[in-house]
Amino acid sequence: MLGKLISQVQKEWVEDVGLRESEISEEVLSRSGRLLGAGTPEDIRKLIEPLTMTQYLGEVWVQGHPKVKAKVIEIERYINELK
Repeated sequence: MLGKLISQVQKEWVEDVGLRESEISEEVLSRSGRLLGAGTPEDIRKLIEPLTMTQYLGEVWVQGHPKVKAKVIEIERYINELK
């Protein structure tokens, strides 16, 4: 799941290269990588608490990228089911 999120963020980052938003996209990509590095759902929760994954990645950015938002929602549901 996280691999698909990172892949989608990368696609958005490539589209944003050269735009004012590219620095924000690069930061979201970096944060996505940290999520992958966390490994387990419990470690991901520890990494982002007290934030939601959307807040951790950047709420405005995620809201502006619907394909990424769909992946984030899917991962948040999965993590919350395992609580």
